[in-house]
Amino acid sequence: MYYMKNKKIYLVVVCMFVGSFSFAELKSDDADSLRKTQNFLKDKAAREAFIKENPEAQQHVNQMNSLGMSANQQNEIYGVSSEIFAQLIKENNGDSIAVSKMLLEAQKNPEAFYKSLSPESQAKIKAMGFQLEEKNSPNRPK
Repeated sequence: MYYMKNKKIYLVVVCMFVGSFSFAELKSDDADSLRKTQNFLKDKAAREAFIKENPEAQQHVNQMNSLGMSANQQNEIYGVSSEIFAQLIKENNGDSIAVSKMLLEAQKNPEAFYKSLSPESQAKIKAMGFQLEEKNSPNRPK
């Protein structure tokens, strides 16, 4: 259970990073910006092009790889990040500065950030954590 708790928190941090590096590319506060960011997070080719040119984004991908996340699991992370990003924009009335501050605070206290997420986002993160825990369990039959 301790392992799962740490994995869940790490997944929140990954989601947060994914949202923050894509958000940095879009400065406007309108609904079109939100849609573009969500589409970016779901568009594998666009993400890969961005990651290729952005060392910080590559570092986050490397972190996901080090957890043993499959390509499908990484795509799930991007999808959940898209949902979380939409939630943050809505909660902050489109204020990009407030969202950025929330993401910085979330880096300091990922568990509190996790608890602030919608039950749906929490459930998805928890399920991904269980998948990774099961995959990386030393007692798992080989």
